[in-house]
Amino acid sequence: MPSSVVIEIGPGRGAWTKAILSRGVEKIYAIDAATPEHTGFWDYIGKSDRVDYFVATDFTLREVPDDCADYFFSFGVFCHIAPEHSKEYITSLHRKMRAGSNGFLMIADFSKYNKLRERINDYSLLRMMRKKRMALARFGYRISRFFQPSKFNLRLIAEQGAEARPDAWHHFGLDDACRHIEAAGFRVVERDVGANPRDPIIHFCKP
Repeated sequence: MPSSVVIEIGPGRGAWTKAILSRGVEKIYAIDAATPEHTGFWDYIGKSDRVDYFVATDFTLREVPDDCADYFFSFGVFCHIAPEHSKEYITSLHRKMRAGSNGFLMIADFSKYNKLRERINDYSLLRMMRKKRMALARFGYRISRFFQPSKFNLRLIAEQGAEARPDAWHHFGLDDACRHIEAAGFRVVERDVGANPRDPIIHFCKP
């Protein structure tokens, strides 16, 4: 990985960027809709000549050289991009990736969300809070729910969240996303790596 080149769409403050840099990669092309001053990107990761940061004005990835990248990564971003624009990004990405490269893309799929919602009580935090020794955790959880009610109270359908606003949560759908990834010329390795109980993370490669 030390000689690898990575494309990251939507680094935000740079938590994942910093983790990727720690692996000794040669270059990261970070593309975000917000400026680094707005997100605090450079303040968090520190100035590095191994990172080129670009503010996206479209979905072409025009700032990234063609046939340059060994890896692509995006987490918690495409769920805020309308599916038609997500497809544009994926199509553009194919030109930027080298043969044999790998990509990991998190998307929103409301059916997976709804399945999690139906069995949310099975998850570890809530199980731990049933124990008497977790009284403090139970209290903290109730306070957080008071100030920020969980989205899990709402069953989501594909038509919801379609407004063009920065915090919109757009249903792409695993089937549609995988179809477009393959139509763009990639091969889907794993439809969902299973690392996130709420949202699919698709592993794909460029043959």
